[in-house]
Amino acid sequence: MSARYLLLIISALLLWGGCTRDVAKQSVPPVSPEVMERILFDLQVADVYSTMVQPDSLPPVNVKNKDSLAVFYREIISHYGMTEEDLLTAIRWYEEHPAELEAIFGRIQAQLTELGELHKE
Repeated sequence: MSARYLLLIISALLLWGGCTRDVAKQSVPPVSPEVMERILFDLQVADVYSTMVQPDSLPPVNVKNKDSLAVFYREIISHYGMTEEDLLTAIRWYEEHPAELEAIFGRIQAQLTELGELHKE
């Protein structure tokens, strides 16, 4: 679980979405860094969890269940009171402000590392 996976998620979301209004020039993010951090963290957890969703009779494999992942993503976006377009707009803003995005990824990485350590115990 690394920032690379989060970047893959963001890239996929950007390819998935259409054009939105240009908010990159705004100085204030459309979604606060704290909320964006929680959203991206939840998306990362959903991504990992989607590899665990499979019938009991099958041996475990590390392949994402795309149907489950799509449901998880929709639920996460809805949980934060956003639309897919809102999320894509926020992602575009943070792409144009890499220092803010890097800080968010750093905090997410620390949280994921902490979770991994708890899981080992």
